[in-house]
Amino acid sequence: MSGKVWGVVILTAALTGCVTTNVTLYQQLGGDKKVELIVDNFIEEIQFNKRYFNILLNRMSIGFEKN
Repeated sequence: MSGKVWGVVILTAALTGCVTTNVTLYQQLGGDKKVELIVDNFIEEIQFNKRYFNILLNRMSIGFEKN
């Protein structure tokens, strides 16, 4: 392909990436039910993980320790 053709292809690709959409991430995910499923799955994954539990406990205890 010639340089002009490649230029048009690159310009078209660049402009296509600039097109805006009014669809929110919430809508793209599928609304309430899908977001609820994602949150539930996240909680299921971390609820018994000792690493995350210890991080949470440490952050909660900041400011409550005796000097």
